[in-house]
Amino acid sequence: MNTLHKRFLLFLIGCIGVRTSITILAKKINIEYLHYLGYIALLPALGFLYIYVTDSRKTGPEVGGGKIWWNCMRLVHSLLYFLFAYNAIIKNKNAWGYLALDVTIGLIAFFGHHYKTRN
Repeated sequence: MNTLHKRFLLFLIGCIGVRTSITILAKKINIEYLHYLGYIALLPALGFLYIYVTDSRKTGPEVGGGKIWWNCMRLVHSLLYFLFAYNAIIKNKNAWGYLALDVTIGLIAFFGHHYKTRN
């Protein structure tokens, strides 16, 4: 398996798989516990924002040490996680929709990037 195939699998199973699992959990969790997920979601929301604002992570092992192409997407991910967190904290049963949108945007960006770069 070449490096590109490994990166595809890592992204689809690791990143998208984990985010999809969190989305499903947020959709199915008892409304009385949803606010806990909201508080937890503040961590990645703040993390995405911090990395975006400080531009502190330009390369990474997940791209073979190359440039991280999705840095511009971190602000979008941060916003969607903040929106989920707020709505989960106020126990909005549809808060999971922000996470579903995040997964969808992530997939579109991933396939769009690889189509555009022809790899």
